[in-house]
Amino acid sequence: YTDEDQMNRFTFIQRVITNAGVKRIDRQAIGRSFNKVVELNRPDIYHAFIRATNDTLEYTRNNDTYVPPFYFLKLFIDGILELMLSNNIKVNILKTVHGRQYIKWKQFPKQNETVVVSVYINDIYNVPVGELIQFKGEVRLHDAVAVELELDAIMKEPSPDKKFVSLKKDNKKNKDPFVSESSFEIPIHKQQNKRYAKLMNESFSIHTNPLIAKMVGLPQPIVHGASFLTQCGSLFVSHFADADFFTLKEFQGRFGLPVFPGETLTVQMNKNTLNNSYNFLVQNENGGIVFNHGLIRL
Repeated sequence: YTDEDQMNRFTFIQRVITNAGVKRIDRQAIGRSFNKVVELNRPDIYHAFIRATNDTLEYTRNNDTYVPPFYFLKLFIDGILELMLSNNIKVNILKTVHGRQYIKWKQFPKQNETVVVSVYINDIYNVPVGELIQFKGEVRLHDAVAVELELDAIMKEPSPDKKFVSLKKDNKKNKDPFVSESSFEIPIHKQQNKRYAKLMNESFSIHTNPLIAKMVGLPQPIVHGASFLTQCGSLFVSHFADADFFTLKEFQGRFGLPVFPGETLTVQMNKNTLNNSYNFLVQNENGGIVFNHGLIRL
């Protein structure tokens, strides 16, 4: 990491502390954007990314030509943090959780290429559990869109007992029960949160610091959403696409409950043969839904 990276992370920590009392997101932030040119020739980073996401997909692990497809989710989230810093957007990060996530691949950039990562705030509005801030972005390669991304973050109102609550009112039961045709497991490594935090150059957050986690009602640090989604997507490709990540077209869903290090999650899924997509949800060891309305198209 460069000195600039270190300074940005230090500034981010300062903003987290300063904005701890923010109760409302400034609507004037809608439309603000951030763009960055990114040189992709970083094989050392990709190997660290694969390890940090517990990615067992052999094709990804032994590939030195193409960038791991879910790495662009990390670049997108990096862009969101840069956008928040450069515009001094006041959001209480300690009360903000990962909501809906969407990613669509149109091209697969190579490691010797250069891309432009663009991020902007598309909307901010009230939801039953707080305020939602919607980010959209894209990765452009040779003046064409290679990857489209969206992320909803929710700045939540604290629950009366100060305990973390799901984005869904009932995370164990759906009004329309999900009919599962098959399932597979996602083993979350005990050090997965720390590995990904090191990749993000992050040391002061709900992912690494037990005190910070308890301040927002979590029993312990949690796994990064991007890390879990990368592992989930790679396992789908491994099981249902002959381990060929070039088949990836679209991945989306919504977080419900946090994912903890060392858990073994279960993916319940069914296939839509008309467009070669899979609907899925992910449950923790207690049956709680950590990721719902999932869809992956291959």
